[in-house]
Amino acid sequence: MRLTYKNELFKKIQEWGYNANLFTIENTDNDCLLTLNNSPLIYHIANDFSYDFFRIECVTYSPQWKVQKGDCRFTDELFSDFHMWLKNHVNAYIEDQTSIDLWDIFTNNNQSQNRNCIDFSTSEKFTEDEKIQTQLLMNEFKNLLIERFDLQEEQIKIVNARLDYLVEATKRLNKFDWKGCAINSLISIIIALSLDVEKAQQLIHLFQTAFHYTTNLIMKIPQ
Repeated sequence: MRLTYKNELFKKIQEWGYNANLFTIENTDNDCLLTLNNSPLIYHIANDFSYDFFRIECVTYSPQWKVQKGDCRFTDELFSDFHMWLKNHVNAYIEDQTSIDLWDIFTNNNQSQNRNCIDFSTSEKFTEDEKIQTQLLMNEFKNLLIERFDLQEEQIKIVNARLDYLVEATKRLNKFDWKGCAINSLISIIIALSLDVEKAQQLIHLFQTAFHYTTNLIMKIPQ
């Protein structure tokens, strides 16, 4: 595949808002194969007899990962088809992988009814059991964050430092003050990771997912 066309595919990925490192590319004179990392989604372009005639074969986000095939006679057709693949299949797949399962939260919440519940609206100190419980919940949040946001080593160090500080804070702050400290820590993580508004809200949702059976820990990041 011609380099100029391969570069246009790179631009289309960026225009859609994705980082190109989400994809792996294999390219020869006759073929270009794009794969969404850690998924069955592929977009295969073949030049059988002309650099300006494209045979397309792509895997779609569907129950049986259906394969679609077709031909594009012009580059405009190719880039339009690739754009639709990003929109209808890659975007849908990533959205489902990064979204929170509300039914799972609801089910877990029901299963947790008999567990000790921390109320963050009071000015009471944490009990020893609640300190341990909070540490376990922070570890759960940390794991969710690292998994969903695919953090790099330096970013993980930043997250660990902020969350370890919150665990330590249970020893000296009451529950209501700790909630305020938690909000400030989450904002500092959002800033340190340079998250946009959408990803910032995802981070807050992950935090509330980890703390789903506590009370009065509803958080909202200012727009």
